[in-house]
Amino acid sequence: MLTFTGEKVAAPSPISIEFLPVQKPASPAMFARAPGGSWNASTGRFYEQFNAPPISAEHIEALVSFPEIKILHFDGIKIDLEQAKVLGQARHLEELLIVHVDVGDSALLSEFAKIKTLKHIHVGSSNFGDEGLMILTGLPRLTNLALSHVGSDPKNPITAKGLQAVADHLPDLEGFYLDLHRMDADTIPQLARLQKLRSLSIEKIDEAFRQKVQAVLPNAKVFGRRGLGPKE
Repeated sequence: MLTFTGEKVAAPSPISIEFLPVQKPASPAMFARAPGGSWNASTGRFYEQFNAPPISAEHIEALVSFPEIKILHFDGIKIDLEQAKVLGQARHLEELLIVHVDVGDSALLSEFAKIKTLKHIHVGSSNFGDEGLMILTGLPRLTNLALSHVGSDPKNPITAKGLQAVADHLPDLEGFYLDLHRMDADTIPQLARLQKLRSLSIEKIDEAFRQKVQAVLPNAKVFGRRGLGPKE
Protein backbone atom coordinates (compact mmCIF):
# COMPACT_ATOMS: atom_id res chain seq x y z
CA MET A 1 0.00 0.00 0.00
CA LEU A 2 1.36 3.45 -0.88
CA THR A 3 1.80 6.09 1.80
CA PHE A 4 2.77 9.74 1.61
CA THR A 5 5.45 9.59 4.34
CA GLY A 6 8.30 9.84 1.86
CA GLU A 7 8.99 6.13 1.99
CA LYS A 8 8.30 4.15 -1.17
CA VAL A 9 6.63 0.83 -0.53
CA ALA A 10 6.73 -2.09 -2.92
CA ALA A 11 3.50 -2.35 -4.90
CA PRO A 12 2.24 -3.95 -8.09
CA SER A 13 2.86 -1.99 -11.25
CA PRO A 14 1.16 -0.32 -13.02
CA ILE A 15 -0.91 1.26 -10.28
CA SER A 16 -4.07 3.23 -10.94
CA ILE A 17 -5.18 5.82 -8.42
CA GLU A 18 -8.91 6.42 -8.59
CA PHE A 19 -10.57 9.35 -6.83
CA LEU A 20 -14.31 8.99 -6.28
CA PRO A 21 -16.93 11.29 -4.76
CA VAL A 22 -17.83 10.15 -1.25
CA GLN A 23 -21.44 9.48 -2.19
CA LYS A 24 -20.46 6.85 -4.77
CA PRO A 25 -19.74 3.21 -3.93
CA ALA A 26 -16.14 2.63 -2.90
CA SER A 27 -15.65 -0.05 -5.52
CA PRO A 28 -17.62 -0.98 -8.65
CA ALA A 29 -18.92 -4.52 -8.87
CA MET A 30 -16.27 -5.47 -11.43
CA PHE A 31 -13.54 -4.93 -8.85
CA ALA A 32 -12.53 -7.49 -6.25
CA ARG A 33 -11.32 -6.01 -2.99
CA ALA A 34 -7.67 -6.48 -2.15
CA PRO A 35 -5.52 -5.16 0.72
CA GLY A 36 -5.01 -1.47 0.11
CA GLY A 37 -7.12 -1.30 -3.01
CA SER A 38 -8.83 -3.32 -5.72
CA TRP A 39 -7.76 -5.84 -8.31
CA ASN A 40 -9.42 -5.77 -11.70
CA ALA A 41 -9.01 -9.19 -13.25
CA SER A 42 -10.07 -8.03 -16.72
CA THR A 43 -7.27 -5.47 -16.97
CA GLY A 44 -4.75 -7.05 -14.63
CA ARG A 45 -4.37 -3.79 -12.77
CA PHE A 46 -4.23 -2.88 -9.12
CA TYR A 47 -6.38 0.09 -8.08
CA GLU A 48 -5.65 2.14 -4.98
CA GLN A 49 -8.81 4.08 -4.11
CA PHE A 50 -9.13 7.28 -2.15
CA ASN A 51 -12.69 8.14 -1.30
CA ALA A 52 -12.36 11.38 0.64
CA PRO A 53 -12.17 14.59 -1.39
CA PRO A 54 -11.27 17.43 -1.45
CA ILE A 55 -7.96 16.75 -3.15
CA SER A 56 -5.21 19.33 -2.97
CA ALA A 57 -2.40 20.13 -5.38
CA GLU A 58 -0.06 18.73 -2.70
CA HIS A 59 -1.84 15.36 -2.86
CA ILE A 60 -1.44 15.26 -6.62
CA GLU A 61 2.21 16.29 -6.38
CA ALA A 62 2.87 13.41 -4.00
CA LEU A 63 1.14 10.94 -6.31
CA VAL A 64 2.93 11.93 -9.49
CA SER A 65 6.29 11.56 -7.70
CA PHE A 66 5.81 7.77 -7.66
CA PRO A 67 7.05 6.25 -10.95
CA GLU A 68 4.90 3.16 -10.28
CA ILE A 69 1.71 5.20 -10.63
CA LYS A 70 0.79 5.13 -14.29
CA ILE A 71 -2.92 5.97 -14.16
CA LEU A 72 -4.90 8.72 -12.45
CA HIS A 73 -8.69 8.60 -12.61
CA PHE A 74 -10.80 11.46 -11.26
CA ASP A 75 -14.48 10.50 -11.30
CA GLY A 76 -16.80 13.46 -10.77
CA ILE A 77 -14.10 15.51 -9.06
CA LYS A 78 -13.27 18.99 -10.33
CA ILE A 79 -9.64 19.76 -11.14
CA ASP A 80 -8.62 23.41 -10.90
CA LEU A 81 -5.80 25.18 -12.72
CA GLU A 82 -3.38 24.90 -9.80
CA GLN A 83 -3.89 21.14 -9.67
CA ALA A 84 -3.65 20.89 -13.46
CA LYS A 85 -0.26 22.62 -13.37
CA VAL A 86 0.98 20.01 -10.92
CA LEU A 87 -0.36 17.24 -13.13
CA GLY A 88 1.50 18.81 -16.03
CA GLN A 89 4.77 18.07 -14.22
CA ALA A 90 4.12 14.31 -14.20
CA ARG A 91 6.80 12.28 -15.94
CA HIS A 92 5.45 8.74 -15.58
CA LEU A 93 1.70 8.92 -16.18
CA GLU A 94 0.31 6.91 -19.06
CA GLU A 95 -3.42 7.43 -18.50
CA LEU A 96 -5.36 10.44 -17.25
CA LEU A 97 -9.12 10.19 -16.92
CA ILE A 98 -11.25 13.08 -15.65
CA VAL A 99 -14.84 12.00 -16.14
CA HIS A 100 -18.37 13.05 -15.15
CA VAL A 101 -17.23 16.64 -14.64
CA ASP A 102 -16.54 19.59 -16.92
CA VAL A 103 -12.81 20.40 -16.88
CA GLY A 104 -13.49 23.99 -17.92
CA ASP A 105 -11.52 25.85 -20.55
CA SER A 106 -8.51 25.07 -22.67
CA ALA A 107 -6.04 26.40 -20.08
CA LEU A 108 -6.31 23.10 -18.22
CA LEU A 109 -5.85 21.13 -21.42
CA SER A 110 -2.61 23.01 -22.07
CA GLU A 111 -1.29 21.71 -18.75
CA PHE A 112 -2.40 18.15 -19.48
CA ALA A 113 -0.67 18.37 -22.87
CA LYS A 114 2.65 18.75 -21.03
CA ILE A 115 2.44 15.12 -19.86
CA LYS A 116 4.26 13.72 -22.87
CA THR A 117 4.16 10.15 -21.53
CA LEU A 118 0.35 9.94 -21.82
CA LYS A 119 -1.03 7.17 -23.99
CA HIS A 120 -4.68 7.62 -22.99
CA ILE A 121 -6.58 10.73 -21.97
CA HIS A 122 -10.30 11.13 -21.30
CA VAL A 123 -11.61 14.59 -20.49
CA GLY A 124 -14.84 16.45 -20.99
CA SER A 125 -15.82 20.08 -21.43
CA SER A 126 -18.56 22.02 -23.12
CA ASN A 127 -16.21 24.99 -23.50
CA PHE A 128 -13.66 23.76 -26.02
CA GLY A 129 -13.91 22.67 -29.62
CA ASP A 130 -11.21 22.62 -32.29
CA GLU A 131 -8.85 24.60 -30.06
CA GLY A 132 -8.97 22.04 -27.28
CA LEU A 133 -8.67 19.15 -29.69
CA MET A 134 -5.59 20.66 -31.30
CA ILE A 135 -3.96 21.20 -27.91
CA LEU A 136 -4.28 17.50 -27.11
CA THR A 137 -2.68 16.52 -30.41
CA GLY A 138 0.57 17.68 -28.80
CA LEU A 139 0.71 14.37 -26.92
CA PRO A 140 3.02 12.31 -29.17
CA ARG A 141 2.42 8.88 -27.57
CA LEU A 142 -1.36 9.11 -27.50
CA THR A 143 -3.15 6.01 -28.75
CA ASN A 144 -6.54 6.57 -27.07
CA LEU A 145 -8.36 9.89 -27.02
CA ALA A 146 -11.78 10.35 -25.43
CA LEU A 147 -13.65 13.66 -25.31
CA SER A 148 -17.04 14.06 -23.62
CA HIS A 149 -19.61 16.85 -24.09
CA VAL A 150 -17.49 18.74 -26.62
CA GLY A 151 -18.52 21.01 -29.45
CA SER A 152 -21.81 21.98 -27.81
CA ASP A 153 -21.04 25.70 -28.03
CA PRO A 154 -22.05 26.74 -31.58
CA LYS A 155 -19.32 29.38 -31.46
CA ASN A 156 -16.65 26.76 -30.73
CA PRO A 157 -17.50 23.47 -32.45
CA ILE A 158 -15.34 20.53 -33.40
CA THR A 159 -14.97 20.62 -37.16
CA ALA A 160 -12.91 19.12 -39.96
CA LYS A 161 -10.10 21.51 -38.97
CA GLY A 162 -9.76 19.93 -35.54
CA LEU A 163 -9.94 16.41 -36.92
CA GLN A 164 -7.31 17.29 -39.53
CA ALA A 165 -4.97 18.14 -36.65
CA VAL A 166 -5.70 14.75 -35.09
CA ALA A 167 -4.90 12.98 -38.36
CA ASP A 168 -1.74 15.07 -38.86
CA HIS A 169 -0.29 14.59 -35.38
CA LEU A 170 -1.81 11.36 -34.03
CA PRO A 171 -1.59 8.87 -36.91
CA ASP A 172 -1.19 5.95 -34.49
CA LEU A 173 -4.48 6.59 -32.70
CA GLU A 174 -6.27 3.30 -32.00
CA GLY A 175 -9.24 4.43 -29.93
CA PHE A 176 -11.21 7.65 -30.44
CA TYR A 177 -14.36 8.65 -28.55
CA LEU A 178 -16.30 11.84 -29.28
CA ASP A 179 -19.47 12.87 -27.51
CA LEU A 180 -20.57 15.51 -30.00
CA HIS A 181 -23.72 17.49 -30.46
CA ARG A 182 -23.20 17.58 -34.21
CA MET A 183 -20.79 16.38 -36.88
CA ASP A 184 -20.69 17.53 -40.49
CA ALA A 185 -20.01 15.45 -43.59
CA ASP A 186 -16.71 17.24 -44.31
CA THR A 187 -15.20 15.54 -41.24
CA ILE A 188 -15.34 12.11 -42.87
CA PRO A 189 -12.23 12.56 -45.11
CA GLN A 190 -10.19 13.46 -42.02
CA LEU A 191 -11.48 10.48 -40.07
CA ALA A 192 -10.60 8.30 -43.07
CA ARG A 193 -6.93 9.18 -42.56
CA LEU A 194 -6.91 7.44 -39.17
CA GLN A 195 -6.43 3.96 -40.57
CA LYS A 196 -4.90 2.55 -37.36
CA LEU A 197 -8.16 3.12 -35.51
CA ARG A 198 -9.69 -0.03 -34.06
CA SER A 199 -12.57 1.66 -32.27
CA LEU A 200 -14.35 4.92 -33.09
CA SER A 201 -17.35 6.04 -31.05
CA ILE A 202 -19.27 9.15 -32.02
CA GLU A 203 -22.28 9.75 -29.83
CA LYS A 204 -25.47 11.26 -31.22
CA ILE A 205 -24.86 10.48 -34.90
CA ASP A 206 -27.50 8.55 -36.78
CA GLU A 207 -27.11 5.20 -38.48
CA ALA A 208 -26.76 6.66 -41.98
CA PHE A 209 -23.80 8.80 -40.92
CA ARG A 210 -22.27 5.91 -38.99
CA GLN A 211 -22.36 3.73 -42.10
CA LYS A 212 -20.57 6.42 -44.12
CA VAL A 213 -17.80 6.59 -41.53
CA GLN A 214 -17.60 2.80 -41.30
CA ALA A 215 -17.12 2.62 -45.06
CA VAL A 216 -13.90 4.66 -44.90
CA LEU A 217 -12.57 2.84 -41.81
CA PRO A 218 -12.94 -0.85 -42.68
CA ASN A 219 -10.54 -2.00 -39.96
CA ALA A 220 -12.33 -0.21 -37.14
CA LYS A 221 -15.55 -0.77 -35.28
CA VAL A 222 -17.57 2.40 -35.57
CA PHE A 223 -20.23 3.10 -32.97
CA GLY A 224 -22.87 5.77 -33.15
CA ARG A 225 -25.84 6.67 -30.97
CA ARG A 226 -25.90 4.95 -27.59
CA GLY A 227 -26.69 1.29 -28.07
CA LEU A 228 -26.11 1.48 -31.79
CA GLY A 229 -23.00 -0.24 -33.05
CA PRO A 230 -21.69 -1.94 -36.16
CA LYS A 231 -23.42 -5.09 -37.27
CA GLU A 232 -21.32 -8.19 -36.86
